[in-house]
Amino acid sequence: MTRLKVALIGLGRMGRVHAAALAKSETVEVVAVADPSEQAIEFARSLFPKAAIFADYKEALTYDQVEACLIASPTPLHPQMVRDALAHGLHVLCEKPLALDIEVAKELANISTNANLVLQIGHWRRFSHLGQLQNDC
Repeated sequence: MTRLKVALIGLGRMGRVHAAALAKSETVEVVAVADPSEQAIEFARSLFPKAAIFADYKEALTYDQVEACLIASPTPLHPQMVRDALAHGLHVLCEKPLALDIEVAKELANISTNANLVLQIGHWRRFSHLGQLQNDC
């Protein structure tokens, strides 16, 4: 089975949640991880011993095996990181929110559409049974 090769950008609270799930995935392989924190890098090495580890996210985006990325960095960094990932031809799953400005979010959506790349926002309730119950009320 071919596995999607992903760069995980950011290992804060949500990044660690995503990392734990990705470590168990049979369809996704984390081949690169980026975070400036040495503690986060040690955590990444323990979960993904074969992955390339970078302090600078831009290096992870250009790592030759990466096909897509998951961005779980602090919110103010999302727009630039998404822009950079799309510019490198990568599909992106970005933790919410995509941007704090609606016009910036629209711009990113247009960039991804024009490049024929997936840009998905990580909002778990959208796909959960509990979220559907709330939407039905």
